[in-house]
Amino acid sequence: MATERAEIAFAGPADRGALVQAIADVGYAVPQAAAVELAIEGMTCASCVGRVERALKAVPGVVSASVNLATERARIERGAGVYAAALVEAVK
Repeated sequence: MATERAEIAFAGPADRGALVQAIADVGYAVPQAAAVELAIEGMTCASCVGRVERALKAVPGVVSASVNLATERARIERGAGVYAAALVEAVK
């Protein structure tokens, strides 16, 4: 409760909308994810993309991360309190 966070695991496909509604029904709010894009230099292969995506997804509060090798960009959906500096540090 002190961190105002919950970790939820699903056995199957998840319906984010239903989950947010269930939390709202008991009187709590779920901050909406905000997207940020980062330029990523130095990737040369799909393995690099996988490592960068895993590093970004490991940052607490990251909802999703998608890295594009061709454009050298990463799109990250993040919750409140996840700052770009933490994302950059994870990629380093």
